[in-house]
Amino acid sequence: VLKRQGALDMMRRLNDEAAEYYGAAGGVAPYEDCDLRIDQIVGEGDIIDLGDVTVRELENPGHTKCCLVFVAGEEYIFPSETTCYKSRSGKVYPAFLSGCADSLTSLYHCAEQHITKIMAPHYGLVTDSSPQEYWQACLESILESRDFIVECGKKGMDEDQILRAYEVRFRDDEIRAEQPDHAFDINTRSMIRTVLREYNEGISSPLEGHPLP
Repeated sequence: VLKRQGALDMMRRLNDEAAEYYGAAGGVAPYEDCDLRIDQIVGEGDIIDLGDVTVRELENPGHTKCCLVFVAGEEYIFPSETTCYKSRSGKVYPAFLSGCADSLTSLYHCAEQHITKIMAPHYGLVTDSSPQEYWQACLESILESRDFIVECGKKGMDEDQILRAYEVRFRDDEIRAEQPDHAFDINTRSMIRTVLREYNEGISSPLEGHPLP
């Protein structure tokens, strides 16, 4: 990905848009495309020593197949968008682009770490709910979106029709302000295709239906 100019350009544009939206002083610090490189490949259970703190890696497929979670000092957990992201309104939204079943399994994997301080994607430190409440809200959000898409598919709706119905049902003012139209369309179409593929192939998480750890 980091060798594709189109991907590099999109990363730069999204960084600039996020800095402007969140009012970052001075915007994004200047950098060259060549600065974006892979120094070390890490995976499940790997530990990176940063001196004053160690960071433990968890594989977290669902948003993409290569998402990671970082557990810093066994005190903070930095989940990926696999297990939902949190808007400034406090609501959580799913983003299972590559696998809904994977997202559910990954969510259980995060919850079983029993880390008390959660740094939610696009939000920061979660202070308005307990860890158990946060993970439960994410679980319910994933299941509600998945079940809605499945029901639309059962009614014979095509992708465009499901997209519009999903937008009416789930795209509220908060997410509309934070996610551009094209990003919403691209992400939701990916979720629709993922859900219908998994439903037709009988793919599900082995942990679904179990209580969260």
